[in-house]
Amino acid sequence: MLEDCKELSPSSRWSKSISIVEHDKRFKAVERAKDREDLFEDYVEELEKKVKLLLQNFLEHAKALEEQKCNRVEYLEFLKSCDFIKASSQWRKVQDRLETDERCSRLEKIDRLEIFQKYIRDLESEEEEQRKLRMMEEHVAAGILNAKPNWRDYCIKIKDFAAYLAISSNTSGS
Repeated sequence: MLEDCKELSPSSRWSKSISIVEHDKRFKAVERAKDREDLFEDYVEELEKKVKLLLQNFLEHAKALEEQKCNRVEYLEFLKSCDFIKASSQWRKVQDRLETDERCSRLEKIDRLEIFQKYIRDLESEEEEQRKLRMMEEHVAAGILNAKPNWRDYCIKIKDFAAYLAISSNTSGS
């Protein structure tokens, strides 16, 4: 009967709750008023225990998530400190060296791999950006690219470059 009353909470008081349940036939089936009040108090006590347990579980889960986040950040920092990891590194070839570190062992294998792959993609992007900058610097140094370039003139000079060929052959996208 009390389980059906959505208005009841751990902070509910008997005197204020009587009006919620007084017309229920199950409530009337309990003859003594003291027994009714005792049942109510027991129910509210159980509700309070459930709320405390839920709150405790929530806090433990939040703490575990925060700890996992810290472990992931520490592992990424560890990867960045490993001078043997390059953009061309393969997981299967560096895995054994990485797994000897405590920061690695705090994570599940799938998390380790996922973070490693993301780090490698970042290294590849950084390497590509550096390559593009070097190419531009070379063009400036060689006089191919200057402050007022004419696209037609510049295009003729780079038409055989792999990057230009890859872009110009792309007819399906931007």
